[in-house]
Amino acid sequence: MKKRSLYFMVFVLVLTAVFNFGLSPINVSAKTTSKNWYKKVLKKDNWSYTVKDFYAYSTDKRSEKITVYKEDFPEYALLDINKDGTKELLLRGGAYYSPKILVLAYYKKKVRPLYMFYAVRGMFYKGKTITYMSGGSSSNTVCTFKLKKGKLKEIFNGFHTTSTAYPIPIYQINNKNVSRNKFYKKYNKYMKNSKNLDMEFIPID
Repeated sequence: MKKRSLYFMVFVLVLTAVFNFGLSPINVSAKTTSKNWYKKVLKKDNWSYTVKDFYAYSTDKRSEKITVYKEDFPEYALLDINKDGTKELLLRGGAYYSPKILVLAYYKKKVRPLYMFYAVRGMFYKGKTITYMSGGSSSNTVCTFKLKKGKLKEIFNGFHTTSTAYPIPIYQINNKNVSRNKFYKKYNKYMKNSKNLDMEFIPID
């Protein structure tokens, strides 16, 4: 008789535990993962990162580091640059005619600030590459990158004139003069049929 009572009490306790577990919320904070890391960055009230800045017309400035703040970036876009299943976060701010874009990646369980791009005329993507374009009415500079091991590696730097302001057209790859055909063969490899991220940026809630 005692054994039956004991078994019955254990059975009731087990049922109670299961019932309570099913109805009560579990207060466990979600861990940061490769799937949700950017959401935490976007939701955090204040943050700052130290990052290298990149301006297409100044090679010296590419080695400088600056501190950037969330309040400077009202818009964002997501892009899986290297197609590894983890999205990178691109934040845009500055004047509409000369915006700046901050690129953040998630690598080895850490948020990695990659580059701050200035005077962005367009940010294009194709395959596993992303291309930053800067320029004006008479010339363009394009810099193409691949993402590897949490870093952006520049694989193409091209400059070309686009107006009659230059009596003799200039075409350069990696700061060296080349023929028009050679330039466009390389340029089209990354730019032809590429997509512009411009329309994919949306306001941060």
